[in-house]
Amino acid sequence: MQFLLVSDTQSHIRASKQLHKDNSLYGPADSWFQDTNIKRLFGIPYGIKKVNEYSSIKSVLDYGCGKGGLVLALKKTLCSDISIRGFDPGIEEYSTMPKEKFDIITCVDVLEHIDRHAIDAVLNQIKNSMTGFMVFIIDLIPAIKSLADGRNAHILLAPPEYWASKINQAFDYSICFNVGELKNGEKYPTRFIGCCCNDYKYYDAMNVFIKESNFGNMRLIMVGGGVVEWSMMRKDYKKLT
Repeated sequence: MQFLLVSDTQSHIRASKQLHKDNSLYGPADSWFQDTNIKRLFGIPYGIKKVNEYSSIKSVLDYGCGKGGLVLALKKTLCSDISIRGFDPGIEEYSTMPKEKFDIITCVDVLEHIDRHAIDAVLNQIKNSMTGFMVFIIDLIPAIKSLADGRNAHILLAPPEYWASKINQAFDYSICFNVGELKNGEKYPTRFIGCCCNDYKYYDAMNVFIKESNFGNMRLIMVGGGVVEWSMMRKDYKKLT
């Protein structure tokens, strides 16, 4: 299976390739393991590890994996007999979409980089490539970086309601919510996060992931200028890789 695109929906792939080509420091794999990496703080590998203890899984795909930081973290955390793959059309090493289906697909800060005209095709490709469920994080605020053509790197900036609609159109079941607030505690969504699947039998496994990761524990505080600070509502968040 190749990346599902038509002629007028490839600009995000070209832009991603150019961004990685122009900036070798953009999204290096080892940045995943930095304490300041907000994506790491969500505790995705640990959450999937606990899902595997609840209901054995055999394969995980990181869709839109960049240079492979989460792929490395998953390999470090999960059992060696679990197949862990990455796909990203903007990175040569990961540019071929695997043909097999996966028990879990992660999609972290990816969908906001997709052209609006291609988002349905991308979600359908993910749906058709999984047997279990998808874990997603969608950034709702502008990126710090810009593309060569002047657009913000987050091509598809949309409110949580838009993403909830898209997720519910593509998948039959979902657990999703907003994360984000201002310093005064007023709600200010900065991420739309959750899990989704096409078969109710995976609903309990999705709940295990939400509970055991930091998805339900993170506080993201918008302080201005695109800067987001974080804290945890519970102190027992030793769930990082």
